[in-house]
Amino acid sequence: MSYDGNNQVSEVSMQNGADVVDEKIKEALVIKNERIIKAVIEKSKRVSPDSVAFVGIYGSFATGDIHDKSDLDLFIE
Repeated sequence: MSYDGNNQVSEVSMQNGADVVDEKIKEALVIKNERIIKAVIEKSKRVSPDSVAFVGIYGSFATGDIHDKSDLDLFIE
């Protein structure tokens, strides 16, 4: 899955209060990770222009299997 700036996390059906909390955690993690990805891209542009051709996301964020301990797995080429 490549990053295109859109929210790529699949929605979870809301069945109880825990799901609401989980969705808020997921939303916060997505926002945080979008900032990290943008920072990586901007830093690479400053340090070594034209060196990054692709930023891909893999792992739990790519599959939508996000939880409060999820990390951000990036493939940078």
